[in-house]
Amino acid sequence: MTWLDGLCIILILLIASVSSWQGTVRTAVAMVGFYIGGKLSLFFAERLASSVQWFASVDANKAVLFVIAFIVLGAITIVAAYFVDQALQLSLEEVDHLIAFPLGLIVGVILTHWFVQMLVWIYGGKPSFAALIGNSPVAKEMLTFQATKGAIAALFQWKESP
Repeated sequence: MTWLDGLCIILILLIASVSSWQGTVRTAVAMVGFYIGGKLSLFFAERLASSVQWFASVDANKAVLFVIAFIVLGAITIVAAYFVDQALQLSLEEVDHLIAFPLGLIVGVILTHWFVQMLVWIYGGKPSFAALIGNSPVAKEMLTFQATKGAIAALFQWKESP
């Protein structure tokens, strides 16, 4: 386990804790918004990275464009989550915060995935960073989701119904 794994775990737990405090509605809207916002940011960054000349590396330009687009779309997501929460005024008292924590873990995984992807764009060309990712099982999982995909595939390969 490396310092990058520790950072990923802390980031996920911190986001889940904040999500638990915010409640289920805001967390659910944030989960969808950050996922779609990340995909849109990735789309824009990949299309525009070669046209801007801020850095010599296209990947560095892609990382900066991704951050800019993600900050804008993330702000829109946070505002939308607030207004949806205010409009619905759903409250399940204590259960609301208990439900929000697992949803917050998913939000944390989504945001940590985009964070690790950005680090790969910026530092991916350095052999020391490639070795760090290779020795970081959590960071590698946040980047590829290979173990998660395998677990989901195994979960749905039942031989017989119980």
